[in-house]
Amino acid sequence: IFEPMLGLIVLLISTLPLKVAWLENADKAAVPHISDNQKEFQGTTVEASKLIDQAQPTGSIAGSGTLDGEREWTSAEGVLATDRGLTPPQFPTSRRQLLQESETCPWLTPTAEDDVLKCADGTFCNRLYSIGGWGCCDGHGGRIKCPQNVPIMSAALDCASGTQECCCSTVEGCANYGGERPCFPHCVDQTRQVSENCQDTEEWADSEGFSCRDYYVQELCTIQGDYGNSSESLLKWSNASFSDYQMDDMSALEACLYTEGSTVTVNDSIYGYPHLENAVQNPSVETILLVHDVALDGTLPSVGRTLEVVGDCGAVHCELSGRQRHRIFVVGRGGALSLRRLALRWGYAQDPANGGAAYVGAGGRLRAEHCIFESNQAGTGVALYGEGASIVLSSCAVVGNIGGDAVIYVRNHTELVLTNRTDVSNNYIELGGAVGAYESSTVLLNASMLRQIYAIKNTAGMYLSESVAVLVESAIEENSGSQGTGVYAHSHVELVLSEGSSISYNLGRYRAGGIMTSDNCVDCKIRIMEASNLSYNYAAFE
Repeated sequence: IFEPMLGLIVLLISTLPLKVAWLENADKAAVPHISDNQKEFQGTTVEASKLIDQAQPTGSIAGSGTLDGEREWTSAEGVLATDRGLTPPQFPTSRRQLLQESETCPWLTPTAEDDVLKCADGTFCNRLYSIGGWGCCDGHGGRIKCPQNVPIMSAALDCASGTQECCCSTVEGCANYGGERPCFPHCVDQTRQVSENCQDTEEWADSEGFSCRDYYVQELCTIQGDYGNSSESLLKWSNASFSDYQMDDMSALEACLYTEGSTVTVNDSIYGYPHLENAVQNPSVETILLVHDVALDGTLPSVGRTLEVVGDCGAVHCELSGRQRHRIFVVGRGGALSLRRLALRWGYAQDPANGGAAYVGAGGRLRAEHCIFESNQAGTGVALYGEGASIVLSSCAVVGNIGGDAVIYVRNHTELVLTNRTDVSNNYIELGGAVGAYESSTVLLNASMLRQIYAIKNTAGMYLSESVAVLVESAIEENSGSQGTGVYAHSHVELVLSEGSSISYNLGRYRAGGIMTSDNCVDCKIRIMEASNLSYNYAAFE
């Protein structure tokens, strides 16, 4: 359906049908050009000895803000207008429409032909007949317009070997690639740098006394400059435009850039989701403080910059609920998302079915401290999915998640760290373990535990293929799988069970309750150090 699909690498192990169903609609015409669009992941294999010395990796990646798709209009009663036979309001011309007409941000409109891109130097190229394929704007300043058959340009530079934006058929199709590329002509230039003058006009209010914060909290307009989706917006704009309420020769479009400083507080249930959504996609916001639970109306916009989301709900974790309909977070290239004191519950991943609570894409980083990942569902990476990424969980609980392949699934040079008593327990999966690591990924368990995982097939603890895993004062215990229940090593694997660590009390319903290597395990190195424990593992039929 959209260009980035061409670069996906086939997974090493098949899982639930849900995991691959989204591929059925792939653009058949684009198939011959797969070689032109293979994604390139940068990374090096980390030696196991170095992992032991790096129990607390730090660091962040600065990047740009991104925005996601539009939501359906809802009535004041909170139901979809189309469900009641109503017609959404016809608002006056918005800033987005004006920008499309003025070509201030040329990527907002596509070229007039299928498969033809426009480059920054004004040249056009057809990706079907150009030598560079989708990379035909290389050497011409990059692409500034997508073809009309895939008209939406992404915010993240994830295509053409990671040098250019992607082209998608819909806004939703760009969700895993930074969302739709934003247009902030007064705030963010085409190089994605936030202007120093990007701030609200102090003490401004419209002719009715509504301040910039009122526009923000009541969702009277969006960060893109459109009219908002709230019931208050419907009432205010039903017979008026932004300019009708201007003051001091400025409307909200000129006066307000939604930059309430670097910290935004989400403190109510009525406007919780739109407020949080706007804050996530606002490039100037560095910290979001939640003081109230929030139920999502859609997956939050992809994070493409350094952003911290902190819960402050008293004695309990602030809950972000996907309502069994939506994945909660997506972290794209250049994104560094930090989560603290949050409960990510009822996330649901579909199209693609990876990462029920969070999907961390190539070049993205996720760090969670004192967080709960609970009751999430997905075909692959039931709670978390990382691809060419970095994921750190510190003092977290990953519990009660249900799905297909692995509770936490990492591939393509992803670095995964579970530290400071992180507990992955009581999850129910089809196969793949509490942790599944593939394609030169590295896993460090530091003072943490994988326990009481039930897997229908294969391992319940950890599945390793072409990857490195180190346990430091950690345990894989009391799990139930069919074979290799503690750890299953497929090929090109290095496993280190260091001092103070344990793989014990695991049950293999078919064979090998502790550690098992495949029959063709090539270059598998397993080191069990003194004062570690590999005992009381059982196989029912071996």
